Amino acid sequence: MLVHLMIITVIFRFSQDKIKPYKDLVVDSLKRLGPERSRSWTAEVLRYRGEGDLAEEIERWTAPQFPVTGHDLMSAGCPSGRAMSAVTSALRGEWKGAGFETTKEELLKRVPGIVAELGLE
Repeated sequence: MLVHLMIITVIFRFSQDKIKPYKDLVVDSLKRLGPERSRSWTAEVLRYRGEGDLAEEIERWTAPQFPVTGHDLMSAGCPSGRAMSAVTSALRGEWKGAGFETTKEELLKRVPGIVAELGLE
């Protein structure tokens, strides 16, 4: 988690949207912490940084679920194993970068290009 804090601090300095890096942090920690703990932990980080207003906003925010599953990736022609993990990571990065608004269909269209870019063919 310390690494996450360091990364968030760097990203925060360059972000136009003050809450965005913290929403990313919530989404990134969902699997490990679950939705409630992820939000409350991130809210505590914000309070520690003196950002009480943002902490309240994070506590009210419902984190979106990543729309693509492993089955979706296999159907889109993604190789299994480590390749699938790399493609998932790239798609999650694009999804987060677009403010969690990219649809499943839009993401799946990117799979062949990402597979080629990463040399996973």
